Amino acid sequence: MSIQTPQALDGVRILDFSRIWAGPHCTKLLADMGAEVIKVESARNWDPHRMIVGSGNLPDGEQGDDPWNRSGWFNTLHMSKYGITCEIRHPSGKAVLEELVSISDVVVENFRAGLMARRGFDYETLRSIRPDIVVLSMPAFGNTGPWRDFIQYGIGQEQMGGISSMNGYLNEDGPVKSGVNFGDPISGAHAAGAVLSALYRRRRTGKGAFIDASQLESSISVVGEHIIGYQMDGKPPENRGNRHPAMAPHGAYPCRGDDRWIAIAVSRDEEWARLCGVMDRPELVADERFADILSRHRNQDVLDEIIGKWTAGQEGWELAERLQGEGVAAAPVMAGGDIFNDPHYQERGLLELVDHPSAGDRARPLAGGTDILVQLRGQGFDLDLVVDVKNIPELNELTYDPDNGLTIGAAVPCYRIYGPNGSREVALEDFCTGVRRTVLEQGEVLVAMHFPTPAANSGANYIRFIPRNEMDIAVAGAGVSVELDNGNIQSARVTLASVAPTPLFVAEAGEAIAGKPATEETVRIASGIARDAAVPITDMRGTIEYRKHLCEVLTRRALLTAIERANS
Repeated sequence: MSIQTPQALDGVRILDFSRIWAGPHCTKLLADMGAEVIKVESARNWDPHRMIVGSGNLPDGEQGDDPWNRSGWFNTLHMSKYGITCEIRHPSGKAVLEELVSISDVVVENFRAGLMARRGFDYETLRSIRPDIVVLSMPAFGNTGPWRDFIQYGIGQEQMGGISSMNGYLNEDGPVKSGVNFGDPISGAHAAGAVLSALYRRRRTGKGAFIDASQLESSISVVGEHIIGYQMDGKPPENRGNRHPAMAPHGAYPCRGDDRWIAIAVSRDEEWARLCGVMDRPELVADERFADILSRHRNQDVLDEIIGKWTAGQEGWELAERLQGEGVAAAPVMAGGDIFNDPHYQERGLLELVDHPSAGDRARPLAGGTDILVQLRGQGFDLDLVVDVKNIPELNELTYDPDNGLTIGAAVPCYRIYGPNGSREVALEDFCTGVRRTVLEQGEVLVAMHFPTPAANSGANYIRFIPRNEMDIAVAGAGVSVELDNGNIQSARVTLASVAPTPLFVAEAGEAIAGKPATEETVRIASGIARDAAVPITDMRGTIEYRKHLCEVLTRRALLTAIERANS
């Protein structure tokens, strides 16, 4: 990064686990203010925005050899950030993240509520590593309440946040989604403000903070007037199209050309008179149908028809300038290309061309519009996310691959899935979601299973118990793997089968024996934890207690065999 002018957040380091839009938009705003943002991704489950396809997102519409680095949407959200891959489930990856937390000021995540805690990084753990840490958690529905475990994207936020209820075609039923997932940038901006507030508080008090930023509640913040209106009269908002409750005329009208439009808004009678003058229709000022705002509101259908016929044969930009010259609010409806080539935005330096090693010359918007950010204009930015992390002094001691950036614990078991939207990788732990249910979506197929090459000093084993004279249905099963180091267990994994709705990965069992001697006494510690973790049912093949006992026995036997194999 080549930001040279002192910034408001110089010296602030942010560890960013967020994905897709809301969280990355938040951290982009903070990076634009000078914060050093380190984006953390999984090597097998990276940010979905890397793989958005379409001619408008990829340079020349081509994926190239590394499409994950060519996504315009991803690159726009992650400029001025550092990037690493780090596997939070892997012991070495977890250790690195703990180091990163210790040297960071802020941690940002927008996962489903509780996921960071399940990965061992809840607020209390983070605070034990860095007492004054500021943690921003952005689950869709917040960290409390009956909806806390729900997942959602921008379209759902608009619907549940009430935005879509006030957005629709005139006199037609049914909500209409906005052109963008409006909830995401709203949430991101609100969250950035909350982080700034927490940092200011920390400067005064020395205390960190946990920020519970519900994305849905950020969306609801823009529909307050409609909530109050319903409370007063019990009526939901009507679909008004482009019309306004306090202005008339107020709409988008056709202009000359293919799909060209002009927006015109009149808030006072004086402005209406000026519009009539530009239209060369002075008689409309005295027309009783349009004499005042209430009259114009009652007759908007006729009013829009008159204005639309007048604008249809005129060029939008020229007409907007004429109306603005007479004090009437008017503007052409602009598309992306119009904004890119507009002399106003060019003079203000809103867009800056930067060179990306994979995407080439691309424009990026600078976060202008407020005094604090004006100083960003005219400075250089590197667009590539994965910059030289060795420029961060505190990271020099971490495992560093100069060809691939900082990559910790990436070689872990995973499934590769292919479908209509491309390929993706899913961790073994996440593949099964319930009884006879998986993460596979419509049209997707499992094409490969990837496993790291076993180390020379490692061993694995799987044992299941099937009652005699029964079908091939296990009452319980245990799969384990161990890695030894001079007679000690360096790492271990324990998984139980047939005793929970999904395969049960008992991380606590492996963690409890890591670093201990590879003895039967140590193995009994892990098998006892496995027994307590099992959540079986009682049926014709066995009781709950019977199955829990089997888990203990099978885990112990499997571990002893795995240790024997590792030693051989």
